[in-house]
Amino acid sequence: LSLLRSTSQLPDPALRTATHHPRMRRAIGSLLYAYPERMDASTSFGDAVALRSAEAFWPTIRSGLHYTFRDDVDVPTTIAWGTEDRLLPYRQAGRAARLLPHATHVPLPGSGHVPMRDDPDRITRLVVETVEGARERRAA
Repeated sequence: LSLLRSTSQLPDPALRTATHHPRMRRAIGSLLYAYPERMDASTSFGDAVALRSAEAFWPTIRSGLHYTFRDDVDVPTTIAWGTEDRLLPYRQAGRAARLLPHATHVPLPGSGHVPMRDDPDRITRLVVETVEGARERRAA
């Protein structure tokens, strides 16, 4: 992530040039997306600019270094994990299942760390299913 953040600091003309080429998009986005070359140049450029201006980037990195989850979750929860995630490898999904046994755990074949880019329709369906399931449980 630090490398991606550093890359995002390039001047706009250099970022536009890099994100214009599919091979460069693949190199830049391969940590986050399973298929970064599917993104168009303007989306890739926009993601880089957003990363550049993300004020919470370093505070989030620092807080995540020593974070330990210890609480129960009393709301309907779905954890969807990309099987091609290069930042948080899918093998860690087993730990999430042990820590949150009442959550619904869903593998996302062919998705990376940001599955909203790799499979937006599937993510939308999962959100809708989770919300609808919560409504049904509330009504019961």
